[in-house]
Amino acid sequence: MAVVATAISSLTNSRNYQPVSVDADAVPEDELETVTSPPTPFWHLVVSFWMLGLLNNASYVIMIACAKNISEGGTALVFLANVGPSMMVKLSAPYWFDHVSYKHRMFLATVAMVGSFSLVASNSSEDAATTSSSKVVLAWKLLGVALGSLQSGLGEASLLALAGKCDGEKSSSTDSKRQCLTCFSSGTGMAGVFGFFWKWLWNDLFGLPVSTMLWFAMVLPVGYWYTFRHVMKIESQLPPIAVASESSVPEDAAPSEESALANDVSLEASDAPQRIGHRTKIENMTAYQRFYFVVRLWPYIVPLFTVYASEYALQSGTWTAIGFPVDDVKSRDRFFQFSNWMYQAGVFLSRSSGTLWTAPIWILWLMPGLQCVNLALFSYVASHASTTSLYNPATLYFGAFYAGLLGGACYINAYTRICKDIALEYQEFALSSTSVGESLGIVVADILGLFIQACLYRTNGLDGAIVQCPL
Repeated sequence: MAVVATAISSLTNSRNYQPVSVDADAVPEDELETVTSPPTPFWHLVVSFWMLGLLNNASYVIMIACAKNISEGGTALVFLANVGPSMMVKLSAPYWFDHVSYKHRMFLATVAMVGSFSLVASNSSEDAATTSSSKVVLAWKLLGVALGSLQSGLGEASLLALAGKCDGEKSSSTDSKRQCLTCFSSGTGMAGVFGFFWKWLWNDLFGLPVSTMLWFAMVLPVGYWYTFRHVMKIESQLPPIAVASESSVPEDAAPSEESALANDVSLEASDAPQRIGHRTKIENMTAYQRFYFVVRLWPYIVPLFTVYASEYALQSGTWTAIGFPVDDVKSRDRFFQFSNWMYQAGVFLSRSSGTLWTAPIWILWLMPGLQCVNLALFSYVASHASTTSLYNPATLYFGAFYAGLLGGACYINAYTRICKDIALEYQEFALSSTSVGESLGIVVADILGLFIQACLYRTNGLDGAIVQCPL
């Protein structure tokens, strides 16, 4: 929270933003008062983005926190349902986002959040368990989880782009402090802590059933939609981004430093079948040009994919088979919950660092490698519980916190590097497109997690795995 407070404090000292000038004679009298009203302070916008980050990812994290309640032996199935639709949205986003307004996308996301909580809650009650077969009940719950995935993926891809757009409207410099993007990222980090706290508060502390806890969560989509509308109201007061028109750039002009991606990710790369430079607007690109643009974002997508694949394999696989003692179901559930809390705390801290430092590209690539080492160490410790001194709460909870630091740092630095490396007029498109790396990584991790869980269950003599260990 100190990082968020620092960012807000710096904003209050920055220059004030004035509304775009309007010809009073061209505006109807009944609308003149609204047009000439003072602009909302910019710090309202960054706080709202922080709230949107929290609310957008809260439903996703709540479903992760309830994963073992939804399906004890198939935790990774819940994780898969919680990411599949999100991945499909992000894969297809480059081809339709510019044709659908932010308002319509976020309205669909809000409706999906309501449907998600409703389906999982109504099928988690005792009545549902006694009146339907277990497979039918699980199917309905997984459908509810999938709706939550649709909401979080659609919301994240849209709000990342919107945050980058607001930062761009705030300043024409790609080296601006990126307050909106950092606050949104920080909010998504806090969503992890909030989601597990929500489950612990109502389900563990007060002893309420999961269904009741999810019905209480219906307050979240209300806040989600209200906060988004507030953001759009403030964003409309910011001056538009000034970019060069296509006709103003000579055909033989060399690409400027701002109009190309960093290093070998140049939008005007000489090996491109068709040049896609600052002369081609996003809305004028063909499907092939959009696809090629996304492929050229690989220096940012690959680190996101790798870090998410390794850390979610930890969550959906390794951490489900650790407990003190390991053969006690409640002890395993307790470790799963608190290790995720520690992980989410690390994510929150590192995702809040976007205004402080932007990692060079080699460090962005180093962090996923360290996370893979983390996965290997946790898997070794979990399979040698009785023989290694590392199998103790202090070491493993600290390791979970460290995993969160790595994952969150890779997330925010991938997006801040995009804002630093890519021309301003392409940042919205690049931010929403790059987010597919996260979802692809989680899908791979959740499939891998099924088999990691099965192998560790077999090693530790535990029952409940829904697949066979292939080793």
